[in-house]
Amino acid sequence: MVNYRLYLRQWVFLTLVFLLVIQKVHGQEKIVSPPPAVGIKTNLLYDATSTLNLGVEFRTGRRTSFDMSANWNPFSFSDNRKWKHLLIQPEFRYWTKETFSGHFLGLHAHYAYYNIGGLPNSIFSDYMATHRFQGWLAGAGLSYGYRWNFTRNWGMEATLGVGYAYLNYSKYECVTCGKKLGDATRHYFGPTKAGITLIYTFGGKKKATVSPAPLNIPEVVSETTTPVIPVEETEPKVVPILPEKSEIEILSEKYPFVLPASEFDPANPIRYYNDERDNVLTVYYPVNKSVIESYFAGNAATLAALLDAVRSIVNSKETKICRIVIAGFASPEGSASVNEQLA
Repeated sequence: MVNYRLYLRQWVFLTLVFLLVIQKVHGQEKIVSPPPAVGIKTNLLYDATSTLNLGVEFRTGRRTSFDMSANWNPFSFSDNRKWKHLLIQPEFRYWTKETFSGHFLGLHAHYAYYNIGGLPNSIFSDYMATHRFQGWLAGAGLSYGYRWNFTRNWGMEATLGVGYAYLNYSKYECVTCGKKLGDATRHYFGPTKAGITLIYTFGGKKKATVSPAPLNIPEVVSETTTPVIPVEETEPKVVPILPEKSEIEILSEKYPFVLPASEFDPANPIRYYNDERDNVLTVYYPVNKSVIESYFAGNAATLAALLDAVRSIVNSKETKICRIVIAGFASPEGSASVNEQLA
């Protein structure tokens, strides 16, 4: 009975200020849905060789992911042909566009325990058809691949990798017998990974919560006898009609960061850069980053409010954007080069 021993190593990968000065505005809300975070996959090429396999891939950043696959073949075929093995292959991937879409480059490692024999001779050995080889291998390599997404959840990828493997094995006299001829090692350079993989991706959905409608319970009124009170005749009171609020007043109440153009003083913009920074929208950057992350420090709600106001300005016939004031504030935690880029 073959004893499959596997030593696993865990890989851990650590991964605006806007002020709008306008005349008039109106808008709507937007809900942002994060992309999928985890993919479950099976390699169709391995399936075709009767090799049971399962892979899982985790999003670790905007352009990075970590893939782990396991492959197991416990079967013996006619004439005692066998390709028994247990293979583990972790891989770190860099995506050229965004994670889980398009081209990617990978750095992978592999460890396997194998018991093979009765197979056609190949680059691995000229005696594979008449002998049996049992042992283990370990190594690493580089790979390239491309992923197609059919829907938000379903996709497929093709990948090919080359690299190095160190093989340590025992050689046996024939495919069926157990007479050992000796031990040997081998250094292999060549293809180390190939796949046409079917993928199901999930996670990352943000479901909008809907508040239940208020339940209106009619008030029970008991019938009572009310005495008739004579009404004194009085002169009608004149209620003054207040002037209707202008649209800019309404918009300024709804969006504190939207002000009439007449209130902006180009000669004294310091009011928008003070420490209190009243009536402005603020987004935050992670330390040593110059890209806005919508899921960092409440940026999603700020960006949604900004888009709401901008859409209202563009869609209104009586609205135009007169000025946008952007102020940048450097962080003492960030590096000088990143703060300069942000500024």
